[in-house]
Amino acid sequence: MSITYIIRRFLIFLAVVWAAATFNFLLPRLGGANPIREKLVSQAALSGTVQAGLEEMVKEFETKFGLDKPLWRQYLTYLSDMSRFDFNYSIANYPRKVLDMMRDALPWTIALLLTTTILGFLIGNLLGALLAWPNAPGFLKYVMPPILMLSVIPYFLLGLIMVYVFGFFLDLFPMYGGYKTGTIPSLSLS
Repeated sequence: MSITYIIRRFLIFLAVVWAAATFNFLLPRLGGANPIREKLVSQAALSGTVQAGLEEMVKEFETKFGLDKPLWRQYLTYLSDMSRFDFNYSIANYPRKVLDMMRDALPWTIALLLTTTILGFLIGNLLGALLAWPNAPGFLKYVMPPILMLSVIPYFLLGLIMVYVFGFFLDLFPMYGGYKTGTIPSLSLS
């Protein structure tokens, strides 16, 4: 592997990261909706009262989040913050920081990643070894076509289908979160 190949691949990587970040920046702004106004109006609707100073609150939060600046300035600030992993505050869950929310989700993500990697390795190798074995059981010829059909379904769609089947239809797993509401994640109550 030559150094020019590595440099070229690294430059392609940087271009893809920049394109994804730019798309992530532009997509919400192309919708034309004001996320701060929508959040404040939904909170006011939940409380049953509409506050008289809603417009002033919207302007104050737009200033706090930097949405009152020109688009090019917002873009440069966004790229600068992303390059430093400074994700700032969440609009949807204010005053929580995005990094804190990511830290809360990281253990669950790693647990799911490890579980699926280990299960995929074990099941894939077991089925591969069985299919390569000359004296394989006859039921494999009936099991493999559905498994092959499942392999072409996109993972996000297959995941939604599995959440529906195992969480809603069969009620084996919770639909969201790590455990059901009211469950205490400890071994004892003391």
